[in-house]
Amino acid sequence: MNIAYAFLLVFALIAGTSALFYKEYVEALKLAVYVVGIACFFSFEDEERKGIARKLLSICLVAGIVNAGITIWQYGSMASWEFSPSTIRLYRPDGIFGDSIISALFSNVTIAVLALGATRLKAPVRIIVILLCMVAGVVTGARTFYYLLVIVGAYLMLAKTRDVSLEKKALLLCLMIAVVAVVASPLGQSMIDSLTFQDTVSSRDIKRQLAIEQFGNSPVFGIGTGQYAIYEASLGMPANSGLHGTNPHNVYVQVLCENGLVGFIPFVLGLICSLWLAFKRKNALAVVLLVIYTAIGWSLGILYSIAFTSFFVVFVCSLLGTSED
Repeated sequence: MNIAYAFLLVFALIAGTSALFYKEYVEALKLAVYVVGIACFFSFEDEERKGIARKLLSICLVAGIVNAGITIWQYGSMASWEFSPSTIRLYRPDGIFGDSIISALFSNVTIAVLALGATRLKAPVRIIVILLCMVAGVVTGARTFYYLLVIVGAYLMLAKTRDVSLEKKALLLCLMIAVVAVVASPLGQSMIDSLTFQDTVSSRDIKRQLAIEQFGNSPVFGIGTGQYAIYEASLGMPANSGLHGTNPHNVYVQVLCENGLVGFIPFVLGLICSLWLAFKRKNALAVVLLVIYTAIGWSLGILYSIAFTSFFVVFVCSLLGTSED
């Protein structure tokens, strides 16, 4: 087992102990699932790990196709198959994960797997599935889908152009910069706004501010795993304020708030070491998946989403866990 997973296990131990201390048994169980998943994976021999990686790759593709199909079907059922900016903003299908943003996120993951993974699907089939996932991502009305799609597209462009001439690389780089500039421009933002549901931005800002304030009150050990939601609910804010007892919608702020520096440091070091290991192994798929997860953590409390994160953790372990550990 390498140092990246060791750091993440240390974090899970700290956060899990905190959850048990505060009687947050569900959160402790989620963390235990992540730990057991990693431990079980590393209990296999190297050849068995490679076999597991292939099977997980297949499972990811099947789940991605099923999720995309169900997401589109849900949208069609609610919107009577009317595709317009207004209906996309109104109806937010949640796919097989029960959350529209995670459904959009998994569409991005599936696209990355199809583009960078060693699958047996023929090129025409890959293109069809990628288009299906793109439609599913759009109809979720999640802004996150577009930002992550730019990340996947940019990394795919870099990964697939290693052997091209310097002139073509420069041209592709300019094109990539132009796409990012358009997305970040007022015009690009207005286009995304027309197709996405906009949550109350101020409520998310307030959530993060409240979490940081609580971290300031207990910077070493934090206020306890699962305690931010209880604190937010205790404020008794109006229902339309968006402050009704959920996570801060930022994994890093949440870990700082609930587990302090003691939990935050091994968590971040685990992510950094995982990225370094993926780059060292030149595993393009692992890199882009870790970048996706790291990016989504700034706007979504994905850490305790058991349906997605448990699969994600073991999947990335399978991509990196070989005899070179």
